[in-house]
Amino acid sequence: MKRIAVSISALFLVAACGGGGGEAPASDMESTKTETQQNEAAQEETMEEPANDEPQAVTLELKAVGETMNEMAYEPNRLEVPAGAEVTVNLQNTASAEAMIHNVVFIQRGAQEEVSMAGLEAGKENDFIPEGNENIIAHTALAQPGESKSVTFTAPEEAGTYQFICTYPGHTAMKGILLVK
Repeated sequence: MKRIAVSISALFLVAACGGGGGEAPASDMESTKTETQQNEAAQEETMEEPANDEPQAVTLELKAVGETMNEMAYEPNRLEVPAGAEVTVNLQNTASAEAMIHNVVFIQRGAQEEVSMAGLEAGKENDFIPEGNENIIAHTALAQPGESKSVTFTAPEEAGTYQFICTYPGHTAMKGILLVK
């Protein structure tokens, strides 16, 4: 019986403290409902990925610079591309010295030594590129001093850090990073 009395007292207290006596006017309720729907629609729009079935196309300029073994390098030595993008790399060999023959070979990270050794075995007739090597993502042909070569490939789907190197004999110091985002 005591519980019933406490429950009834609580009901009277809630009813008395409710203030305002009832529901909000219909116009306030409709305004709140419309505002909520607009907020939900805005959230859905920001959460949706843009509909773009075409892969991004990226063109990068890369220079092989230097006239001696101590100077040779890639400029820039860091390239960034979106994952899955269609990438064109234009390699410009700016050297004039006969020994400065270069290519650019995009490889899996940590595969430089293996790819370089396989390139030596492939020989000049294959531009020092081993055929069918799973560590090679893409490569250009050899560019003689003053020449330019291009390669177009699809960037890896997996974001991460990859490398690029020159596989011409003795050019292992030429390397850079391909950052796939």
